[in-house]
Amino acid sequence: YGLDYASLKAVKPDIILASATAFGRGGPYSERIGFDGIGQVMSGAVSRTGLPDQPIRTAVPYVDYATALSLTIGAMMALYPRNATGEGQEVEAALLPSALMMSNALWLASGAGDRTADVQALVSTGRGGGVVR
Repeated sequence: YGLDYASLKAVKPDIILASATAFGRGGPYSERIGFDGIGQVMSGAVSRTGLPDQPIRTAVPYVDYATALSLTIGAMMALYPRNATGEGQEVEAALLPSALMMSNALWLASGAGDRTADVQALVSTGRGGGVVR
């Protein structure tokens, strides 16, 4: 659509472009769509809800909320350097890293610390992207 950061910056150098994706840029899942339930499942959060043979996602779309909050904080933080330098920047948030961030504390609290290594492997392979870039 011609609305990438480079095109917009050429017209307005102090622009702050905020965008959300499902899995972040790069990696094998970067072109896939996603939504809150996908984040809950891929982060392992649904394994702690429902019955042992029937996991259930939470009714509250907390992954969507966490992603929006991360994006909001990133956009607000981008105002500081813009005010000092006059240059904008691109800010990105992604559902899966947000889901992992929210789920990690619950895994550790439940004594499932061995899953933390799985989360680190998922993020380090590029399948997770960054929460805020």
